[in-house]
Amino acid sequence: MRIESVQDDQRQVWVLTARGHREAKKLPEPKGIRISVLRKEEYDPVTGELLGTG
Repeated sequence: MRIESVQDDQRQVWVLTARGHREAKKLPEPKGIRISVLRKEEYDPVTGELLGTG
């Protein structure tokens, strides 16, 4: 897992990494819950800073 963002009240939003996403897809899905699509990290081409993910 990795931290995707930090909210104004300091709560952290965590998402699975590509490896974690692959591993999670191997597990049986609980009824009524599905694994979300992988959100890849995007970096600014000029500064190299992490941008928001899509």
